Amino acid sequence: MRIVLTLLVLLLSSQALAHQISTGYLTLQPDDQQAGLYSGELQWRLFDLERALGLDQNRDGKLTWAEVQAADNVITPLVMRAFSVRTDDGACDLTMLPTRQIDKHYNEAYLWLPLQVHCESSAPVQITYQGLFDIDPDHKLLLNMVSSDQSSTLSRVLSERSPTADLSFTNSQWPGFVEYVYQGVIHILIGLDHILFLLCLLLGCVLVRRHDHGRSPYWEGQHSKRTILWQTLGVVTAFTLAHSITLTATALDLISLPSHWVEVSIAATVILAALNNVFPLVLRLGWITFGFGLLHGMGFAGVLGELGLPPNGRFLAVLGFNLGVELGQLAIIALVLPVLILVRNSRWYWRYAMPVGSLMIALVGTNWLLERL
Repeated sequence: MRIVLTLLVLLLSSQALAHQISTGYLTLQPDDQQAGLYSGELQWRLFDLERALGLDQNRDGKLTWAEVQAADNVITPLVMRAFSVRTDDGACDLTMLPTRQIDKHYNEAYLWLPLQVHCESSAPVQITYQGLFDIDPDHKLLLNMVSSDQSSTLSRVLSERSPTADLSFTNSQWPGFVEYVYQGVIHILIGLDHILFLLCLLLGCVLVRRHDHGRSPYWEGQHSKRTILWQTLGVVTAFTLAHSITLTATALDLISLPSHWVEVSIAATVILAALNNVFPLVLRLGWITFGFGLLHGMGFAGVLGELGLPPNGRFLAVLGFNLGVELGQLAIIALVLPVLILVRNSRWYWRYAMPVGSLMIALVGTNWLLERL
């Protein structure tokens, strides 16, 4: 019982749901006329720049364009320190261009900073990024190197864990794919709403509903481990198939729903799944899990959208992120299911721990729902 309660406390006390991804964008393109010359732009969230530099001079909570322009003397040095470019011939020179403008990514305002990089030769470049990790260790930089004829793009995700990328158009897309797999794993592990929904499903997979004459229906431990595994496989497969469909379709812009209502709906699925454990109306969870999984897939797509997708190789990036989500999900199942199988026949589990834990999850989901309305 201590193991289950500890797990519930850790999950319910986590604040990871509110995590907003801090993402920067760097695009470079070689000049087709001059060897070793690259043009491009760096984009950082205004929110991140405010945290790093305190751009809001009058502290009124509203960042104006005049305040951004007035901070050029601190923004430029920050950019110059943020990343370096080098080739085998040595370090390259970075020049900031004077033009500034505001761009938007996923309803977030970004400062668009044009730049030029001059290297001694057109040899493959190595980019090392150190920007903004001091204010957010989870900050990411989506790096795109566009070929001179714009026919192909190399994409990498740079992070504090992996701040350096070697770029050459003879390289494969494999490192970028692996990085998106990693990001998929990380983002299901910090997606508390998805974890709690999955946990609600697992809590009931080890139980069976009894309807004996002369007494009210009640839960009891499922004696057959094979039945438990088949039930878990069916539910998880429905969830996986559903969220894979909508994650892919949303990320590739085949479907689009307002992110606000997607988040509201995901909170509702957590509440309904939790209450169904306490007041079971649906015992065959396959179809309802599939329907709820469609909504969760759109939520994963929102996370992937905040992280960013390369202009080319979008499908490979989505595939890698999707695979990472599934690997993270399997890790959660591998951790939780053996514990639930071990305790399933204990009276305290099906009589107290499961319903109380489900009610706690329902309360958390209700809080999320009210926050998002």
